[in-house]
Parts: sequence; structure tokens; C-alpha cells
Amino acid sequence: THRSGRTARAGREGVSMAFVTAFERKKLMDYEKTLGISFERIRE
Repeated sequence: THRSGRTARAGREGVSMAFVTAFERKKLMDYEKTLGISFERIRE
């Protein structure tokens, strides 16, 4: 996610993807709750 800040610059839309391990999943859910947002999950 280091380069996510370079996504959607100058008023353009963009997509950022992050690979999250099972260990990191809880932290991601905490971010969603704190920020009042939801991340789209894509599973293989």
C-alpha cells in the first residue's frame, strides 16, 4: 500500500489494491470501522 497515495491524482479516479494476510485482516476491519468506510474484498 506504499504507493496508494499516488492513486487518483488530479481529480482522476483510480484503484488501489492491497494484499492482506489473515493476521492483518482484523486491523483492516478496525480501519474500516474507525474511518467509516468499507474496502471491497476480492477473492480468488
